[in-house]
Amino acid sequence: MPREIIDTASSRPTYQRRLAVRWVVALVLLAAAAFAGFSWMKAHRATSVNLAPVPHYRSIYAA
Repeated sequence: MPREIIDTASSRPTYQRRLAVRWVVALVLLAAAAFAGFSWMKAHRATSVNLAPVPHYRSIYAA
């Protein structure tokens, strides 16, 4: 007796489960990449740059 190649009784639920697992894995990877990117940006941003306007009465050498 030949065996079944495609399991027709459970193929749709299995496909839906695989699809759900794929989306969950993709979302976890995307969240991890975003977290790593924000952490890298936070660590490498220029903290010594002050973009606020300096009042005219202050010395250019003032800290």
